[in-house]
Amino acid sequence: SDLCRIEAHLDDYAFLVAGLLDLVESSGDGRWLERAVTLTEEQIRLFHDSRGKGFFDTSGRDGTVLVRMKEQYDGAEPAGNSVAAMNLIRLCRMTDRPEWDAIAADTVANFGGTLRAQPGALPLMAAALDFLVTPPRQVVIAGAADDPRTAAMLGILSARYLPTTVTIPLDPGVVGDSLRNRNPYLRNLAPIDGNPAAYVCRDFVCDLPLLSPDSLARLLDESDSDPG
Repeated sequence: SDLCRIEAHLDDYAFLVAGLLDLVESSGDGRWLERAVTLTEEQIRLFHDSRGKGFFDTSGRDGTVLVRMKEQYDGAEPAGNSVAAMNLIRLCRMTDRPEWDAIAADTVANFGGTLRAQPGALPLMAAALDFLVTPPRQVVIAGAADDPRTAAMLGILSARYLPTTVTIPLDPGVVGDSLRNRNPYLRNLAPIDGNPAAYVCRDFVCDLPLLSPDSLARLLDESDSDPG
């Protein structure tokens, strides 16, 4: 159909990847991660400005588009560059690909003038900057997706505002294999004697496993209230 021949723009890639990463965090199904990685690699190939940094809104393949722009306003819909930067940081925290953190940092830097002069124009980009400069924290929930104890631990995370924390549900079955294959640090994180376990990690250096929702809640609340 004619719709199939419409070329996707940066926004299309970035927003779809953001949704896929939300699915990864809520389901632990590595198939969504594989799709997010593939689309991000294609997005970088089509839109990344390796000279000026950041991403163009269009691929440049349409000759009727005379100037390739970079949107600099997070309105009702955030700018594609803001969403792309946040996606790259989240993916780096999940898959340990530091080159994607570097592209995200360059993207944020490219919009530094606007962030300094009018930070209210780019709130999501400002959030990406905060994410970049905060030490990486991952919370891995290793447990079967259909186990109510796993759901209870995930509920502890979803009930809290943790803007610079990545949640990684790690099903011990097939759906978690892509996550483990993408990030070797995850391979040794597993349920304990059949019980779901939560691992709170700083750049994949993990604390001892926690076996109850209450213990996870206490650790998160204590660490978030600690000014250090």
